[in-house]
Amino acid sequence: IRWTLLLRVSFCWYSVGALLHQDVAPSRCILRRTRWTTRGHHCARGFTLDRQRFGTNETSGNNLLDTTVIHSQTSFSRRNLFTTTASSSVLPLWVMLGTTNACYAAPPLTANELEQWPARVERQFLRPKPRPLLRPQLNLDFAVFLMRTSYNALDELDCVAMDQFQRDFFLLRQSEYQLYTQQLGGGGIQQGMLQDPYYFDFISFAQYATISREMRENPPIVFEEQQPDPNQQVDDDEDPTNSNRVQKFVPVIVRRKEQYMDNARLPMQHDRLVGDAILERFEGMYHSDTMDQNSNNTNVVTLNGIERNSRPVPDVVLASLQQLLKLFVVNGFALDGSASYYTNNNNKEEPSNTTTRDASGTKFILKLQSPATLWSGKSLQQRNSNPTNDFLRKAASSLLMRQGYAMMASDLTIKYTATEEITTFQIL
Repeated sequence: IRWTLLLRVSFCWYSVGALLHQDVAPSRCILRRTRWTTRGHHCARGFTLDRQRFGTNETSGNNLLDTTVIHSQTSFSRRNLFTTTASSSVLPLWVMLGTTNACYAAPPLTANELEQWPARVERQFLRPKPRPLLRPQLNLDFAVFLMRTSYNALDELDCVAMDQFQRDFFLLRQSEYQLYTQQLGGGGIQQGMLQDPYYFDFISFAQYATISREMRENPPIVFEEQQPDPNQQVDDDEDPTNSNRVQKFVPVIVRRKEQYMDNARLPMQHDRLVGDAILERFEGMYHSDTMDQNSNNTNVVTLNGIERNSRPVPDVVLASLQQLLKLFVVNGFALDGSASYYTNNNNKEEPSNTTTRDASGTKFILKLQSPATLWSGKSLQQRNSNPTNDFLRKAASSLLMRQGYAMMASDLTIKYTATEEITTFQIL
């Protein structure tokens, strides 16, 4: 009886609370910039945007972002979610749990989360350990370019506030670095030096582990991001009393572009942006008159020497992939590399004599010897991260797209051995 009375009193209390604190209309609501949203993401939790209201204003003709109308699928804010549910005893439990995930996002990382036992077990026991390996120094400009391009691609996709990404990235690499250096051995890494393959291996792992986390949990379409104040002129003056020495940030509402609306395709879009950027860099820096002036092989072609969508024969495709591998090696990304393709159904790698048929259906193998991402590639695969830092595969995919081919996702495999990264794929 006491429990029954207590339960009834509780329902009455929560009913009153729901009436006093109700801030969401039954069918419509206002998108408020309040702090009860998903841990810093200022997107109304549990609501889907009326995309038709974003665009041209019907009366004025101006291109406006109309955030005043949002259709409420389950009208719960963080403050009244429990009170509204508890006040209606006839509602089944799935109403509370069945809120739409259209605006759910990865909550910001915390130091405590990274020190919980699941993270510690994965870090110390499940993940492969880094091993000393003979690897060349990376070209510093190329190493910086790979890190920056991966960051810019995420920024272009607008799936997470970049101020949150930078905080999460910092916390993750801070929690991982000590164990990485201990397993590698003293003196084996130069902290902060991107040309050091051991440090680049680590920092690339931390970057892509963070990127994958931000994409995995159904990122929001509209969110608030801290961006530099466009009205501030930052001074180089070292006077500590000068308020313009420090960059100021202002909150800005960001909405994702239409071509990136599908959350399931975000990793593929990220791969494409990074691959295109790598290819454009190589094509801008290296030209046919400098790349092949000492070559006696007339079948070797440069990256920008094939007409777009021409669907060349397998030998020409192979030559272009070999050239791509050379450029990765020249920039210190790997000790050596090779490319080949299957000529029969026995998966035996042999040179081809076919020069007339279309390359569709051909299986290619790309190998990198001692790549700069050997440990990080293994570790990201173990974490089921998506996307990963397979830069060669990204660039090869963009190259094939320009030639009129595409990699078949069902036949794509990336395997890491003790010293090699082996990428196998079929094109169509």
